[in-house]
Amino acid sequence: LEGNYQGLNLKTTMGSLIALHVIRELIVVMPDIQTAYREFILNDVIPHIDASYRSLAQRQSRGIAGHSRGGFGALTLATDHPGLFGAVYALSASSLDRDDPIVEGAPERGMRPSLIARVAALRDSIKELAIRFDVGTADRLLKPNQDLAAAMDAAGVPHVFETYPGDHNGVIRQRLATQLLPFF
Repeated sequence: LEGNYQGLNLKTTMGSLIALHVIRELIVVMPDIQTAYREFILNDVIPHIDASYRSLAQRQSRGIAGHSRGGFGALTLATDHPGLFGAVYALSASSLDRDDPIVEGAPERGMRPSLIARVAALRDSIKELAIRFDVGTADRLLKPNQDLAAAMDAAGVPHVFETYPGDHNGVIRQRLATQLLPFF
């Protein structure tokens, strides 16, 4: 792992936050995935990490996070598989208001409603999932993220949603260090 994202040296930042007792030790995995991420994370990444590293192979000790399309992917994986993940954090999640292929990459095999539309039906299965997401007030994705928060509020799904001054990429480095890492 190179350990850089959006100009943030993750290894240095995590070392500092651990030394200051802001976060506990954790394993961060950052796969560079362009397509078919769901099956790859579920069937390859998680089993490999649990078999190869000193992980705690239980949902309470496993979280998933992402930015933009990765934020959507993190929310989708966590809400589809709440038995695998105890926490999810999405930064400026995209595609929240779009229908999603039932089989990743194969829309011809059917679509399912958007995550916003499915929240009420997911309520009971995700009630123990720690959910946090945020978006900048100047981000083009502000409204869909606000709509997801409203749908979660209406369905009684516990979550934390926050807006901050900024656009899609401008303060992601700071959000990672001050919000995302301490969340886990």
